[in-house]
Amino acid sequence: MNNRNIVFLITVFIIGILCRFIYAETSMNIILSIELPDSLEIKACENIGDFNADGYDDLLVGVWGPSRPSGACQAAYLYYGGSQFDGIPDLEFKGD
Repeated sequence: MNNRNIVFLITVFIIGILCRFIYAETSMNIILSIELPDSLEIKACENIGDFNADGYDDLLVGVWGPSRPSGACQAAYLYYGGSQFDGIPDLEFKGD
């Protein structure tokens, strides 16, 4: 399967995290489309709080590939939150 043609759907349920925009006890779904090189796949997705101190929670996505059989992360993509989440990585961290 060619990963460049795969659209990764990540559904993130946020309850109370963005309470300044939504009512408590309401969930928010986010569909994030990421285009990755061949053989990489998403293995972790985590809300990491407000990484850049802008008042919005941010999202970290970790990807693994076959060159990391030990289970180490191949790359991580950081997405800054905001009033409109654009789905474009703001920072990329790549392993050796």
